[in-house]
Amino acid sequence: IFISARIYLRYKENKNKKEIIDRMSWVLGLEQDGQQSKSIVTSYDEQMISKATTIVEDHLSDTDFDVQILADCLNMSRSTLARKIRAITGITPSDFIKGIKMKNAAEMLNNPNITISEVVNAVGYTNRKHFSTAFKNMFGISPSEYQKKNKSEE
Repeated sequence: IFISARIYLRYKENKNKKEIIDRMSWVLGLEQDGQQSKSIVTSYDEQMISKATTIVEDHLSDTDFDVQILADCLNMSRSTLARKIRAITGITPSDFIKGIKMKNAAEMLNNPNITISEVVNAVGYTNRKHFSTAFKNMFGISPSEYQKKNKSEE
């Protein structure tokens, strides 16, 4: 029974990861299987996510930017922000911020003239190893592999 429970939990965990990736793709505007992912979202929700995305992008290189600052910029409490972002996207505000930073990092890494250290600083990370780990968790490959892959495609 113990092994069956572990297998079930691992299956459920992977299923939840897929759902989170699908929702994060919607938030970041990424396409999945050639189609834009669809979700029932009100115009107010879209406006809030759009405004939050703009705020994160405006503070992209700020190393001190966190959920509390985002909440303050949106004129809401941290807990209200967490509740709303989780309801709309299915992810935490921290993951929301990290996803936007990683999307911008990937766009920067498409330029072969930019070093990874420059990207690390541009997206507000102070530790390259922490950035590389976050990038690999998001995209499945390291930043250097991502940059090499894009060089070879050109």
